[in-house]
Amino acid sequence: DFVKEKNPDIIALQETRLKPSLTLNLPNFTTHRTDRSTYAGGGTAILVRNSLPHHATPLQTSTIEGTAITLERKNKQSITIISVYKTPRNQFDQSELHHLFRNREPKRRPRHRRPERQAPHMEPRWNQPSRKVSIQLCTE
Repeated sequence: DFVKEKNPDIIALQETRLKPSLTLNLPNFTTHRTDRSTYAGGGTAILVRNSLPHHATPLQTSTIEGTAITLERKNKQSITIISVYKTPRNQFDQSELHHLFRNREPKRRPRHRRPERQAPHMEPRWNQPSRKVSIQLCTE
């Protein structure tokens, strides 16, 4: 079982294929989800360990399927986490993608005291030619 083995605090899911009538519950986690309201498939979700202070964050987009939460950290800048799904048949509106990250990037690059534990890159990146969005594992 992935959750028992890896013990994650946050789980981001894409293409959940959930309908509003179905529940997604994991013990000790709060579920935030966005189900696709039109044709079958799609959907995103973020599961957050109950011990982490956070809140749901609305996304202002019409072309990107996504769910967002903001982690509230004591005496530190909050962190917004977005789970995004891009269907193969639709194009991303690049301006909306940039808008999602515009107000969520730090105003200055943070200093890292433990560089051996940094993620390979901390800024949001996406590969435009292949339209892939990278998944990053960040530890602090």
